[in-house]
Amino acid sequence: MPLSEDKQLEAIVRGFANHHRIALLRLLADQPGLTLDACAKGLHLNVKTASGHLRELTLTGLVDKTPDGRSVHHALTERGQAAADFIDALRDG
Repeated sequence: MPLSEDKQLEAIVRGFANHHRIALLRLLADQPGLTLDACAKGLHLNVKTASGHLRELTLTGLVDKTPDGRSVHHALTERGQAAADFIDALRDG
């Protein structure tokens, strides 16, 4: 049975309902294409923590991963950019 639209939205919001994931969204909005190591370094997180949060953002459709040889680059999807814009609107509001 498919999720209702409201439950789908709830899953998306839960996907970024964490201060580290919010920071990752904002970082990737400013610097698309970062690797896991660059994300971790940019937010002063260990790689394992950053990896878990990026995985959650990817599973909820907010971040895309693009392999490039031995590296993987991360960028916001359209939905991820909308979430980052929403976060900025709440901060500025």
